[in-house]
Amino acid sequence: MTDLQKAVTRRLSTAHGSRALTWVGAGLRSPAAWLTLLGSLLYLPGLGGYPLRGWDEAIYATAARYALERGDYLVPHLYWLASNGEIVYEPFLEKPPLSMWLMTLSMGVFGPSEFAARLPQALAATAVAPVLYLGTRSLLGRRRATIAGGLWLTTTFVATGNNAARFGGTDALHTLFGTVFVFTVWRLVSTQSVTEANGGLSRPHHRPRAAFWAVGVAAGITLLIKGFAAGSFVIAVLPLALVRWHVFARHWQATLELIGITISIAVPWVLLAYLRYGETLVNELIREQVLARATGDLVETSFETTFAFMRFPYFRELPAQFDPWIYFLFPAVIWSIWYGVYRGDDSRVTTDGWLLWWGVSTVGVFVLTGNHGWYLLPAFVPGALLVAGLFDDALAGRLGALAGVAAGATLLLLYSFRLAGISPVASAKPAIPVTDGVPFVVLTALGTAAVCLYGAYTHTDSVLTAPAAAQGVLNSRLSRVLLGLVLVVGGVAVVGTSANTAGASYNEQGAFALALNEQLDSGEPVYLTPTATEQLALFTFGFYIDAPLATTPETPPDDGYLVAVEPAPDTVTPPAVAGGAEAAVAVAVELPDGRVLVAYDLGAVSRSP
Repeated sequence: MTDLQKAVTRRLSTAHGSRALTWVGAGLRSPAAWLTLLGSLLYLPGLGGYPLRGWDEAIYATAARYALERGDYLVPHLYWLASNGEIVYEPFLEKPPLSMWLMTLSMGVFGPSEFAARLPQALAATAVAPVLYLGTRSLLGRRRATIAGGLWLTTTFVATGNNAARFGGTDALHTLFGTVFVFTVWRLVSTQSVTEANGGLSRPHHRPRAAFWAVGVAAGITLLIKGFAAGSFVIAVLPLALVRWHVFARHWQATLELIGITISIAVPWVLLAYLRYGETLVNELIREQVLARATGDLVETSFETTFAFMRFPYFRELPAQFDPWIYFLFPAVIWSIWYGVYRGDDSRVTTDGWLLWWGVSTVGVFVLTGNHGWYLLPAFVPGALLVAGLFDDALAGRLGALAGVAAGATLLLLYSFRLAGISPVASAKPAIPVTDGVPFVVLTALGTAAVCLYGAYTHTDSVLTAPAAAQGVLNSRLSRVLLGLVLVVGGVAVVGTSANTAGASYNEQGAFALALNEQLDSGEPVYLTPTATEQLALFTFGFYIDAPLATTPETPPDDGYLVAVEPAPDTVTPPAVAGGAEAAVAVAVELPDGRVLVAYDLGAVSRSP
């Protein structure tokens, strides 16, 4: 290599190195990067460390596995118990397929595993936080947007709940893209209204069509994840669309393009599935999952609800789900109203009023139509933004907000399930491994003191004044990095250890299937007795088993395995097979309730001389 070549190489490497350092520095200064790091630390470790949970998680994961192994990519399939009692391999049409497509893609990269099944949901729940920041920083301020992202990530239900960040399902994905849709509409009407007020001279006016297209893409993806449940996000933005209707009227061509993009993403799969399956799609996707669920005909309530019209105890569950931030929500709403009226800040009243509408309307829709706790997951986004407004104003030194933080901390330490056994009025603690007890009291006290002291120092009329040297340190780049580290460590401490949220019966089903796989020959069938299909939801077993499933035939087969559920270990009686002999017990696992899940080898005796 000549001297000239060496000089050029050295110059290029120096330039690329400087650019890389610039990117790293920008990342360390970006709250979006810190929020992504926090979410990754909370949701990714141990993600594949526990078996799939039955029903939703195992259903979606099994459909994704079969798509990968059998080529049923377009319309997911799985073994299902038909109305006539037969087990059939049929299309799963109860939900649009995008979440299962993403699971299939993940399994194609990482293999059919628990980690691969849950990864899309975990990444989606993590992504909500930087989306919260990037979507609202110009509208609400960088600090409030950052705080809101942190509150979302450390909400109890987001971190540990069924169908949330650490479960394979649809709802975190649904929340992510629905939130993108809402924020895109919000930014669209806000920027275009400002542009029109300035006579069309503002920069956003030059590219309004791209914003409309973004709304259409987000709407189409949200529909393709969870279908009509996306309507809750449309209800959320309805006030924005009605108040700023002139934005859509002025740009009517872009509005039509928005609708066209939404249809082009969401409708083709529906049309193709209808052409292939006809009335079956209508029955499962619309009549059963929308109309029957809304009227309560699909699932009768098995919960002790607050009111007769409900099918799930949402109001009683909500404090535990949105813990610990729900105790700051009521002071936040009161403070926001008072501050907006007192200061005459119409924009504050309008913005926080709309956020309140978003949260209340989402809860209202699913209180009337839903029967699962995870339906309220999208409502935690506006809830986090409202609470973040209280913290933001407290850090700015506003005395009313400081009082609100103190009041919220008091309510938290009195009523949160994390203080069960310490506070006499605390609610009962659910079986989830989050930080509680004395460590949580210390965290709450330190956090409240830090917010109040910082707010007191920044308040112009306060007797506490930070020295000039301290102000310089607080405003330095190093302090931002240290603050980011403190927030990440604090967020992890609030949530606690990674939760094994699979129930014991699902653990046993996974172990049972894996043990049976070791004895299966290629293509050998597994038959399920009516006692097995009626007494257990065997979807977890269905994901792990490496064999085709079938209903027990009338004529006893002389090959394969028969899976049954026996009431107790001493009642395990092998069935008779060809020749009247008894089949051998291949695998038996005792369930937590004392019943036995057992597999009989139907060919062990018949092959004997």
